[in-house]
Amino acid sequence: MPKETIIIDNVVFSADKKMLVRFPADSNIREYIVPEGVTKIGKGAFEGAKNLINVTIPKSVVDMESSAFYSCGGLTNLYYDGDIALWCNINFENVDANPILNRFYVKNPNGTYKLLEMLV
Repeated sequence: MPKETIIIDNVVFSADKKMLVRFPADSNIREYIVPEGVTKIGKGAFEGAKNLINVTIPKSVVDMESSAFYSCGGLTNLYYDGDIALWCNINFENVDANPILNRFYVKNPNGTYKLLEMLV
């Protein structure tokens, strides 16, 4: 955890806004867009956020620490603003840091999202 943090809309970030440290587990928010410019999603950042259904991750994210989305039972859709090649270049601390779910979407050049049904 960074030494200095700031809170924006009840979400904790590092002071430089490069790391999302903690999303409030007790939040009633169902959809969250990680701000562009965030480069790291911290350990357990979304842990226990059971009301989240949709999360959008910007292509600026290059690191995800362990258990970033642990125990997010309602999380169904993950939207990624980059392409699959960029996603595959994210440094996942370990396998449980990768939040690939049943529905994973990547952004098309025209700005719409495409559902990828299999990542094999």
